[in-house]
Amino acid sequence: MQSQWRISIRAAAGTILALCVCMAAVVAFVEPAATQSLKSKKSELQKLKEQISKFEQRLKNTETREKNTLQQIDTYDQQTALIRNLIERLSRQVEENKRDIELAESSLVKAEERLRQLQGVYTRYIVSVYKRGTMHDTELLLSSRSLNQMLIRARYLKAITAKHRVEAEDIRQARRAIQRQKTILEEQLERQRQALQNKSSEEESLQRKVQKHKQLLARVRQDKEYEQTFIRRKEAAARKVASIISSLVEKSRKKIKKGSSEVASSEGVPKKSFKDKVTDLPTSIKHTKFGKKRGSLPWPVSGGKVITKFGEQRNAELNTVTINPGIDIRVKEGSSVKAIADGRVTSVDFIPGFGNILIIDHDEDFRSVYAHLNSFKVKINQKVKAGQVIAKSGETVAGPQIHFELWHSRTKQNPLHWLAR
Repeated sequence: MQSQWRISIRAAAGTILALCVCMAAVVAFVEPAATQSLKSKKSELQKLKEQISKFEQRLKNTETREKNTLQQIDTYDQQTALIRNLIERLSRQVEENKRDIELAESSLVKAEERLRQLQGVYTRYIVSVYKRGTMHDTELLLSSRSLNQMLIRARYLKAITAKHRVEAEDIRQARRAIQRQKTILEEQLERQRQALQNKSSEEESLQRKVQKHKQLLARVRQDKEYEQTFIRRKEAAARKVASIISSLVEKSRKKIKKGSSEVASSEGVPKKSFKDKVTDLPTSIKHTKFGKKRGSLPWPVSGGKVITKFGEQRNAELNTVTINPGIDIRVKEGSSVKAIADGRVTSVDFIPGFGNILIIDHDEDFRSVYAHLNSFKVKINQKVKAGQVIAKSGETVAGPQIHFELWHSRTKQNPLHWLAR
């Protein structure tokens, strides 16, 4: 009987200890990670809200002035992209919170089930003690064969009683911690739902502004005086993109030079080895891995129509000649814009005349440019795969379209020679 009683007590104690360790690990893992993640996301959302407010103030300022229609259109483009980005992040955060809550609830259910099992063990133990009588422990001590055995049994009984109290309290604390984590997640989910609802209301308000935006576009399209302004803006935008590309090329080559110098220094090779390294770089496009894809690259949009080709463009009515550094593709507003090849996002910007733009580095000194976007699906320095959706197309003064360019180093390429026919 005594042997069975001791085995029962040890089994219960072992089970409780295992549960405490498990639950403590769950709480230690979930609570700090979740708290840190929430703080980071809250900071990102706050920055987006501040940017949206900044453009809201800019809109108010331009609306009070005259002849700032194009500036208003630019501001609408920038603000709309930010709001769409904000709403998308809020939606993702709500879904993440739902999954976190489900995990917390599952952990809590398991903990409660284990607690019920332990309570059953305690109940059976108490009943056993009651049946044996309150004098059982005293009898156990008095039945000792020696004083030494009595002292050992006394310490054993005392240790078990204290251990049970500690382990029971540990279980209660673990349960409270899990419940507290569940409450935190539920509160966060409610805040995000509220934020999403508020942002949806703001988007409805923005939609009314979008109607104003479309009215401004319609007015500008009918005003012939703006045509020369459009041309100058596009030329300025093209120069800006070329400047950005040149800066990226220079930055990339400095990085290569630095890496080559470090290798030369570590291996005791003269610094002129960098010159050799440069001459080893592809001198002809057709010799590069990317160059072998010429004529087979996927299009940045599906179902579009090329409305302005690469190169020289003549306007007989205005008697002007302009150079298009890429191609313009007519496509429905909100169409998915995809990366033409694997690469890394090196620039996310806004340029008057081109609107929201995105540049991807494809290595081997190749870069692709996507302009007239109404929202971004990727961020700076993010790696992307060929065919991955990177943005949504927008609407311009010339209608819904995207502008696409392809560069090798500082040289513009004709995209039609590279895209699949």
